[in-house]
Amino acid sequence: RDPLEVVVSGYMYHLTTTEKWALRPERRWNSTTYVKWLNALPTQRGLVAELRHSQRDSLKTMPRLLARTTPARCTLTLKFEDFASDWQATTTRLWHILGVVDDELIAELGRRTAKHNVWSGRGRAIPNRHVSAAPKSKRDQLRSLLLNASGVREE
Repeated sequence: RDPLEVVVSGYMYHLTTTEKWALRPERRWNSTTYVKWLNALPTQRGLVAELRHSQRDSLKTMPRLLARTTPARCTLTLKFEDFASDWQATTTRLWHILGVVDDELIAELGRRTAKHNVWSGRGRAIPNRHVSAAPKSKRDQLRSLLLNASGVREE
């Protein structure tokens, strides 16, 4: 996953999360909860705070997992954004690595898995709050703030 998107998405999600860990007051958040602390920060500082949080969690794990799995021939490396940009092609790649090559069967699997496509606007009664519904312009604005605050380079 694009590390900047991990931070931006995490920031937007954690502003309103109901996860237990984020609702427990802790000294590191000025004896308040992560949600309240994050919401009290100016946006740019909040993004940097989320960057630090992500560095201890997903941003630390992603490169390790990639390094461990890439050498294996049976590994298919996909990015979260691959599903967002082309759900059908990405899921078809998954079926192929699993040995499914019959076009009719792939089409049937596509129909059955369509309900899990959180980008289609169909199939989910309850939106997945881990997937940002914010417009691209908002995400781009937050990415820019993060890049300017942290000195991170986008490659």
